[in-house]
Amino acid sequence: MYKRQYLNTKQVRELLNVCEGTLNLWAKRGYLVPVKVGNKNMYAKSDIRRVQTGGKSESVTSYCKRKEK
Repeated sequence: MYKRQYLNTKQVRELLNVCEGTLNLWAKRGYLVPVKVGNKNMYAKSDIRRVQTGGKSESVTSYCKRKEK
């Protein structure tokens, strides 16, 4: 039986090199939607791999850079 593996928000941010605002935007747009486990957001490793191999929209990845200025 296949068991899905999940990463928490901090792990995903570090792995994809994005900020929390970007993750929130992606969730809102349906690009990378977390699963609620208790009060925490968890992300399926298969979804993370999809984002890594599928390429990210420049407008989405630059979201935090604009926000920090």
